Amino acid sequence: MANPITNKQRQVITRWLYLIGFLDLFGVSVIIPLVSHRIRELGGNAAIAGVFGSLYGGLQLFSSPVVGNLSDLLGRRRVIIICLLFTSVGYALLGFSNTLVFMALARIPTGIFKHSSSLAKAYISDIYDPKEQPGIFGKFNAIANAGFIVGPLCGGHLAMTDNGFLKVSLLSSSIFFANSLLVYMFFSTQESHHDETLNIDQNGKDELLLQDDEQDEQQGLLAIFHNLWKLPWGKVYGILTIRFLMAMSVMFFRGSFSIFLEDRYHANAKTIGYVLSYNGVIGGMSGFVVGKISALYKGDSVKAVLHCDLVVGLAILGCTFSDSLWVFCLCLLPLSISSNLARVHFTSILVSSGKGKEHGALIGVGQSTLSLGRMLSPSIVGFLQIINVFLPGIVAVLFNVAAAIFIVFYMKPIKASKHE
Repeated sequence: MANPITNKQRQVITRWLYLIGFLDLFGVSVIIPLVSHRIRELGGNAAIAGVFGSLYGGLQLFSSPVVGNLSDLLGRRRVIIICLLFTSVGYALLGFSNTLVFMALARIPTGIFKHSSSLAKAYISDIYDPKEQPGIFGKFNAIANAGFIVGPLCGGHLAMTDNGFLKVSLLSSSIFFANSLLVYMFFSTQESHHDETLNIDQNGKDELLLQDDEQDEQQGLLAIFHNLWKLPWGKVYGILTIRFLMAMSVMFFRGSFSIFLEDRYHANAKTIGYVLSYNGVIGGMSGFVVGKISALYKGDSVKAVLHCDLVVGLAILGCTFSDSLWVFCLCLLPLSISSNLARVHFTSILVSSGKGKEHGALIGVGQSTLSLGRMLSPSIVGFLQIINVFLPGIVAVLFNVAAAIFIVFYMKPIKASKHE
């Protein structure tokens, strides 16, 4: 059995995970902002773009907890590599899509396997105490968001060239393939299914070992669903509900982001790329201060989430009704900071609700609530945009109101009873 890792070894692992998170979001942000425009080029509209988003979200909804639990059983490294490779294939296929049907089929591999970022967070939760996790998750999100700074710029400029969408898709595919090689080359594993401890070998490479547990001797699909059934659902369904409501709010706003900028401010692909990169900059900067902001709440995650929810709602309201693109960008600042802070607290609450061997599954379940939002919101947003360009933002704020009510009348009493 492997010995516990030292602090220095843990820092080495964490730096590699930061790089994986950066490349993950870089690869996504290169191509995703251009998908809606490509759908229009192939004869679709905002509603069709919404259906495509719902397809992706639906696949993520069911695959997230399964992939997360699979990483608990087989090890993070192996499952991360598989996910990165299939994601690379999916984005390559997307570039060669010349019909809407082909484009929908190309979204299937990414919908099932695009979980590398959440698996990296599960990896972090394995090696850090709950009190340390908000700061580490904040830095992870900050460095990953740095990928969102350069991604839209690269994608926006490359899209303006001949066969631009194909070039951007292949670039995205190459990034995910390179990320899989990075994990394969610098993370080594001892092929055991019974130890789950992280270790570093003598060459300085990461070694993922699994810790003895009789329950993990169960193999196959039945073991995965058996483990999911045993998760502490009573502890987490409240925070999952709040996460879903806040996710719906942000997704209703961001789901209409590119088309809103196009219709409201007559922005082209390059301008949209700059706005998205700016959003990535403030997201990255906010991630580095999330740990310090969290410390101000002295462990009161319920209050932190409530404040984040209120700020997000006000920021979306400002973005929706701003007459100027500059005001729109200004309102993105509190929106990004509060979203990052809420995301960190959600992840920390989830992983602290279960045992170490359940971290991957719990984060996967958390991702499923986001995926449910991704499945439901795009189609609704697409139809709302056809009716009125302001409707998605208005409905988004209503979700924030619902989340605030749930926090005040459900989460607060639970917290009080725990203290008693």
